[in-house]
Amino acid sequence: MFVPELNSYNTRLIVRPQVRHVPDWFPGAGFKQFAKAGRELLDVAVNGPLDHLKESLKVGLLIHDT
Repeated sequence: MFVPELNSYNTRLIVRPQVRHVPDWFPGAGFKQFAKAGRELLDVAVNGPLDHLKESLKVGLLIHDT
């Protein structure tokens, strides 16, 4: 079973916060690309439906009833 809280990357960032300041090019810093992809995916998952609703209102597919 995969438990994200116990993942070694997460543990390193929790135990040693200075790891976040490691340069992207540094060997072993692949976790930074993984975290960036995760942040982008989270942003789409959280903001995507709201952005779609706003665009639909702007285009006129939906009518705002007040």
